[in-house]
Amino acid sequence: MKVTGFSLFILIFPIFSTANLQSTYAPSEQLASPTGLILPQPRNLGAFQKRPNPLTIRITNHGEETVYLQGIRDTTKEGKVQLYFYHQGEGKSWQTYFDSLPCNLPACRNLSSRQGHCGGGEPVVIRLGAKGTYNAVQEFQWGGLFYELNEAIRENRTRRYCYKGWIPNQGKVRIEIKHSKTVSRDDQRKEMIEDRNYSAVEFKLPAAQKVYEIHLKS
Repeated sequence: MKVTGFSLFILIFPIFSTANLQSTYAPSEQLASPTGLILPQPRNLGAFQKRPNPLTIRITNHGEETVYLQGIRDTTKEGKVQLYFYHQGEGKSWQTYFDSLPCNLPACRNLSSRQGHCGGGEPVVIRLGAKGTYNAVQEFQWGGLFYELNEAIRENRTRRYCYKGWIPNQGKVRIEIKHSKTVSRDDQRKEMIEDRNYSAVEFKLPAAQKVYEIHLKS
């Protein structure tokens, strides 16, 4: 097995709508919007530490109405909020990452492993109740690890790509969510949020807090 020294992954422009919901970032800051195919330069090993530092991300609705969050159904058939992770190194642009290892491709360290079955993955809607209600808050854990897609070169090309994990210890992290006040249903009664808005929390590494919060206000 031979792995290239370059990483290949796809970055996508988010579509933003301001509406009436506010997020925690300052107005002068831009939403992360990298695009195109990027071949990053070799990384400085000093920018990563040996062990990840888990953090709690809390989404709180301070408004008077229910807010609908874009979610995804995982392999356990439970819905969870869909998160979008970005990292910005010093003097670099924002780059997108996965916060967990996708089940349809192996880790680069275990390229020869048998491919597992990928269940779930379908979009769902997560309801965030109005302020003061029992479900006005959602919390989730970020393990402090990022995964990026790499191209694996070897004689057997049945698996061309794999995921490589990184532990960022410098730069800036941005975590985004999609939310809306309205929901649509298709013919199979599957729900999707409409008029999508983006809110986020940003923080520098190493993280100064154990809990970071995304505030939603009407």
